[in-house]
Amino acid sequence: MPGMIGRTVMMAQRASANYFMRQVRRRRTGVVSWEVIDAGSGVTVAAGLETRDEALRVVRSWERLSQELEDGLEGHVLVH
Repeated sequence: MPGMIGRTVMMAQRASANYFMRQVRRRRTGVVSWEVIDAGSGVTVAAGLETRDEALRVVRSWERLSQELEDGLEGHVLVH
């Protein structure tokens, strides 16, 4: 995403119907990490994750929680 202050997006991918993941590098320190972004709002819901697998676990956990709730999480696309 252009215009991010202090970070460079190295890779972005759709993780589910409700989330994107992106790998970012901090410009000042060079530290590489992963973020999980809500697809509907564009809000970062988890940041500073060390690995892609860790980011995927976060996405799967939120999706599983949404499926377990009667009406799902607010704003979530319900997947089967």
